[in-house]
Amino acid sequence: MSSVFTLAFWQLRRTKWLLCIVGLGILAAVVFVCVAPIYAKIATTAGLRSELKASQDNINIVVTADTNRPFLDRVQAAGTAVGGSASSMLNRYLDVQQTRFSVTSDPLSLLTTPSTAGQLKTNGNSLTLNGSEMGPASQHIHLLSGRLPQEINKSHTATDQTIEVVLTPDTAQGLHVQLGSTFYVEMDVTRNYMLLKEVPLPLKVVGLIQSPENTPYWRGMLFNPVQGDKGRADNRVSYYALAANETLISTLSQFVPLEDKPGQNQNIDSSNLITIANPLHVSWFYALNPDKIQGDQLDTLITTLNIFQSASSSNNALSQQYGMTNIHTTVPTTDLSHYYQDQISIAQLPSMGLILVIFLLLLYFVSLMTDLLVERQAGELAVLRSRGASRGQVFGSLLLQGGGLALVALILGPILALPVARLLGHWLLPVQDYPAIELVLQDPWPLILSVGWYALVTVLVVVVVLVFAINHMTSLDVLAIRRESSRSTQRPFWLRMNLDVMVIVLMVAGYLITLYLTNTDVLDAKLRLVLLSPLVLARTVCTILAAILVFLRFFPSLLRFGSWLATQRSRGASSMVALAQLARSPRQSVRMTMLLSLATAFSMFALIFYASQIQRANDVAEHVVGADFKANLASSVTLATLPRTLASYQHLAGVQGASLGSYFSTQIGQQEGAVNLLTVDADTYAQTAAWPANNSSQSLSTLMQQLAAKRADALSKKEIPAIIDQSFFQQYHLKVGDKFSLTDQNNADNPFYFRVMAQVQQIPTQSSPIGVLVDAKSYGRIYNLEINKNGAEPFQLTTIWLRTSDNAADLQTIRSTLQVQTSDMSDRRQMIDTLHKEPLYLQVMGILALGPVVALLLVLIGNLVASWLSARDRLTNFALLRALGASPRNIANTLTWEQSIIYATAIILGVLFGALLSWMVVPSLLFTSAPGQQLSSDEFFFAQNIPPIQIIIPTLLGIGLALLVAVCILALGMMVRIVSSPSMAMTLRLNED
Repeated sequence: MSSVFTLAFWQLRRTKWLLCIVGLGILAAVVFVCVAPIYAKIATTAGLRSELKASQDNINIVVTADTNRPFLDRVQAAGTAVGGSASSMLNRYLDVQQTRFSVTSDPLSLLTTPSTAGQLKTNGNSLTLNGSEMGPASQHIHLLSGRLPQEINKSHTATDQTIEVVLTPDTAQGLHVQLGSTFYVEMDVTRNYMLLKEVPLPLKVVGLIQSPENTPYWRGMLFNPVQGDKGRADNRVSYYALAANETLISTLSQFVPLEDKPGQNQNIDSSNLITIANPLHVSWFYALNPDKIQGDQLDTLITTLNIFQSASSSNNALSQQYGMTNIHTTVPTTDLSHYYQDQISIAQLPSMGLILVIFLLLLYFVSLMTDLLVERQAGELAVLRSRGASRGQVFGSLLLQGGGLALVALILGPILALPVARLLGHWLLPVQDYPAIELVLQDPWPLILSVGWYALVTVLVVVVVLVFAINHMTSLDVLAIRRESSRSTQRPFWLRMNLDVMVIVLMVAGYLITLYLTNTDVLDAKLRLVLLSPLVLARTVCTILAAILVFLRFFPSLLRFGSWLATQRSRGASSMVALAQLARSPRQSVRMTMLLSLATAFSMFALIFYASQIQRANDVAEHVVGADFKANLASSVTLATLPRTLASYQHLAGVQGASLGSYFSTQIGQQEGAVNLLTVDADTYAQTAAWPANNSSQSLSTLMQQLAAKRADALSKKEIPAIIDQSFFQQYHLKVGDKFSLTDQNNADNPFYFRVMAQVQQIPTQSSPIGVLVDAKSYGRIYNLEINKNGAEPFQLTTIWLRTSDNAADLQTIRSTLQVQTSDMSDRRQMIDTLHKEPLYLQVMGILALGPVVALLLVLIGNLVASWLSARDRLTNFALLRALGASPRNIANTLTWEQSIIYATAIILGVLFGALLSWMVVPSLLFTSAPGQQLSSDEFFFAQNIPPIQIIIPTLLGIGLALLVAVCILALGMMVRIVSSPSMAMTLRLNED
C-alpha cells in the first residue's frame, strides 16, 4: 500500500495542474447539482409565501360548532380538545398571534323600554353579540372612551344576568344609548322546540370603540350597524356589540338547568332538554404562518390539514361530552393543492430539464479531463510497468489521485452550495422574498445532508468513469501505447456495441409515442403537459445523441476521404498532412469536436431559452389583458349608452384608444362543450387591442372593418359574423362560411346563429381554448330582439379596454381613475413586472443563469487545456517534420488546418444541435406562471400554451458565437506558439525508455 501512495505522490508532482483542473470540474459539477435543488427550494418557498399572503383565506383555519346548552367549562374543554389536536398536528406551521376563540349569538330581537312602566316590546331591529377574549383583543382594538368588558365567570345560581358590552359610536347613536346605559334583547328558552319563556337579557354599555378594519385578527367580524334593504317596507337595522367570552357564555348557561348540562347524563331523552332557542356559535380560529412554511413541506402540510379537518369534524367527544353540534372545519387545502401544487409541478419540468442537460455536459467535461489525466501519464506508467511495477500498483495510484479529488468534491461541494445558493437568491429574487432565503438556510446541516445524495451520485459517476479509463490504460504496454498514439486500431466501446442503432430505435419510439399522445385525447391537459415535456426532452436527447454517434461512425471515413481528396487535388502539403494525421488518429480531434459542439449547442439553447422565457411573460400579459388596461365596469353599459361611456374614458390624459365589450361562456348547439364568446366594439377595438402580428393572416383593423360592414346583414339574416380560434376550428371541423349556433346557459331556448368569417390562432383574454370573437353591436341588437322582447334586461357591455401612452404621470392618473370607477383592473405593464419577479419563474431563470456560466467556463478551460496537451504531446512529431525539411511556417499551416477543421466542424455541429434542441425542447419547457389570476386547474394547464409559444433568437447569440470563435483562435495561437518554440535538439532527445 505504501508503494501506491509513493507512486501517486510521485505522479502528483508531474500532473498537479491537470489534477487541479479535473478537481475543479468535479467540484463544479457537485456544487451545481447541490445548488440547483437548494435554489429551487428557496424559489418554491418564496412563491408559496407570496401565494399564502395573497389572501387571508389561504391561511385561515376555522373550527366552528353550535351549542344550545352553553356551559363555560364544557366550551373550554371542547376548546382544549380542538386546540390540542391543532397543536399536535399543526404547531410548527401556525401563527400563534392569530389563534383566537370566539362565540357569537344569532341576531337577537332588540327590546324597547316604554316611557312609562310597562312590558318591553320588540322594535323590529336586532343585535348580534360577538364574544372575544378581552386580553388579546385589547391589542387589536382602539378604545375611544370607557373600558372593555370584564371577563366574569358567573355562577349558575347568580341572579345578575347583565352582560357588559362595547359599541361603536354609530351603533350607540342608532340605539340611543351612551356610556352606562342599559338596554335589552330578547332571549328565548325552549324545550323540544317549544317556547317555554321569553327572557329580557340586559346589556350594559361600558365603552365605545372604533370599528376595526378588516384585520386578520377579527376575521371579518362586524361592529358597525348594517342597514336593511331600503326598498322594503320593514327597513330593519342589524346592530353588533362586543362582549367578553366568559361573561357571555356563563350568563347564557343560567337559562339551562344543571341536569341538562352536556355530559351529565348520557341516557337523557333529548326531547326533554331545556335549551336556548338560538344556539351560540363557537369558533376556534387558527392561521398558518407563511414565514414558517418551506416549499418542500407543502405536500406534508396539505396531508396534515386534511387529517386535522377530518379528525375535528368527526370528533364524537365534542358532541357527546361537550354538547357541540354542526361541527365544521375549514382548512385552505383546496387552493393550495389544486393551484399552487400545479404551478410547482409545471415549474419543475423546465428546472429538471435544464439541470439534466447541464449535468450531462459537466459529466462529459469531467470524463474528458479524466481521460486526459490518465493519458497524460500513460507513457510513464507503461515504463513503470515494464520496470517491475504491478498493474495493481499503477491502478491504485491513479485511482488514489482521482478518488481523492472526488472525496474532496463530495465534502466541499454541498458546503459551498449554501453560500452560492444564497448569492443566487439575493441576485435574482426581489427584496420581499429574502426571508425565504433565510428560512431555507437557517438549519444548514439537514439541508446539506438532504442534497448530499445528489453529490454522492455525481461523485460515483465520476469514479466509475475514472475506473474505466484507468482500467483501459493500465491494460496497455509501451508498444501498444506507441502504436495507439500513432494510429488508432481499437474500436470504441459504443461502436462495438452498436449503441448508435439502439439510440435511433429509442428516438423513433419516442417520436411515435409523442405523436400518439399529441393527436389523441387519451390524456387530459395536465397529464399531457406533465408527461409530454419530459418525453420530448428525452426524445430530443436521444435524437442529438444518435446524430453524434452516427457522425462519429462516419467521421474517420470523412477524414480519410478528405486526405485522399487533398492528395489528388495537390492543394499543398500542409492540408494533406493535417487530414492524414486526423484520419490516422481521430480520437483527440473527436473529443475536442464533441466538447466544443456540445458547448456551442448548449450556449445557443440557453440564450434562446432565456430570450423566449422573457418574451413569454410579455406575451402572456398581453394576452390576458388584451390591451394596456382591462377592467370590469362598475355599472353595465347598454348599446344606447356606449358612446357616452367611451367618451368619458377617451378624454383621459394618456389614453390613446378605448373600447367596450363583454365575455361569457356559451355552449355550441346541444353539445356539452363550452365556448368562450367575446363581444367587442368593432369600431374601436382595432385601435385599442394588443393583437400579435402572427395571430392572423389579416390585420386586426381589416377584420374589424369586415365585422362592422356586415352589421346590416347580420340583423336581417340573424346570423352574426364570427371570428373563431384555431382550437374551435380543429375540434368542430369548421371552415370559413360555415354556420353554427351557440346557446347562452341562461337562455337555452334561444340559440344564436353565427357564420364563420375568419380564423385566428387565439382570441385575446381567453383563459382556455375554443373561443369566438364577434361584434358587440351585431350581437347586442339580435340579443335585444330575441331575448329582450320577453322583458329581460337589454344586452350589457361589462368590460373596458384601454391603450395608453408610457408617460408615468398619465399612467398613475389612469390607474387611480380605474380603481375608483371599475373593478378587477388588469394592468399589462404591472403584470409583466409581476411575472418577471414571480419566484417560480425566477427558479427557472436562476438555474438557467447558473448552469451555463459554470458549464461554458469549464468547457472553454477544457478546450484550452486539451489543445495545450495535444500540442505538447505532438512536439516530437512536429520536430521530426522540421528535421525532414518542413519550415516553421509549414508546421503552423499544418496545425492551423487541423484545428480549423476541428473548430469549423464543432461550430457547425453545435449550431445544428443547438437549433434542433431549441426547436424541439423550448416550447415544451417554457413556464407560464399565473400570479393573481383565479384559474382552475385545467385553465392553468391550458395557459402553458395560450397564447402560442414564440421561439426568440436573441442578438446576443451572434456575440456568443463571435466569442467562441475568438476562444478557438486563442487556442490555435497557443498551440502554434508551443510547437514553434522548442528546439529540435531538445525535443528529439532519447527519453527514458
